[in-house]
Amino acid sequence: MSFSPDQPLVSSRGLTWQTGAYVDGAAATGDGRYFVLGFGDGTVGVLDLTNADAGLKPHQIHNGGGLSFSAGPSANSFLSGGDDGKVMLITLGREPETLADLKGKWIDHVTAAPATGLSVFASGKSAFVIGKKRNEDPRELKHESSVGGIAVNPKGRRLAVAHYGGVSLWWLAAKDGAPQLLPWKGSHLQTAWSPDGTYVVTAMQENSLHGWRL
Repeated sequence: MSFSPDQPLVSSRGLTWQTGAYVDGAAATGDGRYFVLGFGDGTVGVLDLTNADAGLKPHQIHNGGGLSFSAGPSANSFLSGGDDGKVMLITLGREPETLADLKGKWIDHVTAAPATGLSVFASGKSAFVIGKKRNEDPRELKHESSVGGIAVNPKGRRLAVAHYGGVSLWWLAAKDGAPQLLPWKGSHLQTAWSPDGTYVVTAMQENSLHGWRL
C-alpha cells in the first residue's frame, strides 16, 4: 500500500471537527468505544465511535481554561487539569469528581498509573501523587526547577519527572526519600517510558531527544 502526503488517510477514512479550542490531550476508553478530548476552554469532548456522525459532545469541566488531559487510573476514566487549580476525574456515566484543588495554581500536567490506581499531577516545581483513598492529601514531590513532563512506568511503580538538568525518578509507593537523578544538561520538556520500562526518554528544548537505559 502506498501513501501520499497530498492525500492523507484522514481525508478518505477519517472524520474531522473544528473545535474552536486548543486540544490539550486525547485518550480512548479501554473497550475502544469512546474517544475523549480535553480542550483549552475548560471543556471535555466525548465521541461515541459507534455513532461518530453525531460528533463530539462537550462537557464543561473547569471554571476557566484547560491545561492538561490524559487517560485516568481506570479503563473508562480520564484526568483533566485546569488554570482553576483543579484536577478533575472524569468517569463516563458519572458526575466529574474533584481530586485536588490548588487554588491560585495552574495544573500543568496530569497522568495516571492504571496498574496501581494512582493519579499524578504537576504544578510549578512540584509533582503530586494522589492515592486510592480520597481523604488523604496528595504527596508532594519537590524539584529545583519547573516540571516539564511526568510519566509513570508500565508497572505503575515509578514516576519520571522531567525538569531542567535531567529527570528525577521517584518510587510512588514510598512515603519519603530522595529521587534518583538522571542528569543531562539542558531543559527537558516531556518524558516517556519504553514499553518494557527499561528506558526513559525526554524531549528537550534544544530540539533533541535524550534517553537513559536503567
